[in-house]
Amino acid sequence: MNNDGYVDDADFIEFVFAYNTLDCADASMPLDCPADLNADGFVDDADFVLFVAGYDALLCP
Repeated sequence: MNNDGYVDDADFIEFVFAYNTLDCADASMPLDCPADLNADGFVDDADFVLFVAGYDALLCP
């Protein structure tokens, strides 16, 4: 989420904000909705599953 090459706690904080916002069309969502990992327009459980895989590996896929 923060483009440092690692999936860590800093990214989790950004992911949680997006997850709570949900809709990528929401004006408060970060530009380009980077937490929408499956590109369906929403940050939801499907994105969380993908995020957890990266978080467990610590590295960006």
